[in-house]
Amino acid sequence: MPGDLGDSRFNNYILEHFHQYAMGKGDNYWYAPFMYPYKNVVALSDNLLGTAPMYSLFRNLGYSRESAYQLWILALFSLNYICCFIALFLWSKRSTLAACGAFVFAFGIYTIGHLEHAQVFPEIHGTDGVLVVLAMARFRACQAHALNGARGGVPILLRHLSRLPALLCTGLPGRSDMGL
Repeated sequence: MPGDLGDSRFNNYILEHFHQYAMGKGDNYWYAPFMYPYKNVVALSDNLLGTAPMYSLFRNLGYSRESAYQLWILALFSLNYICCFIALFLWSKRSTLAACGAFVFAFGIYTIGHLEHAQVFPEIHGTDGVLVVLAMARFRACQAHALNGARGGVPILLRHLSRLPALLCTGLPGRSDMGL
């Protein structure tokens, strides 16, 4: 397993606990059977709810706990790169610049320096903010264009709004799996 023995095992345990709960083998996700007699112990740390379904998918495909954990990490790195590339490309319209920026974002020294803390790998949601700001800026520009009486303002607005499904590739805004 990548990382140190403490965080890696704990993250794998939380992901497996989610998988067992999702498969109907647990009564309550938040009450994991450790730190007895305390209840709601999953809420005391990183719950990984934002990316745990991906781990569960790998488990459902027949992979062992350890292999599914490794595939989860690889998928996070890949999604971080892909989603950052999309956000940077929509911003700059330059694929080379977007590819370089996404590479630094997904595989840079900061990320590699945290290999022992897999719970901080899901940076997919960080690109949400970029995409939302870009969508809002385009919406306001098109709205101003339409309000000024320019012909074609509404079709331009609709064209820009049609790009919003790109947000779906980055997941839901907000990090439910961010440890504080």
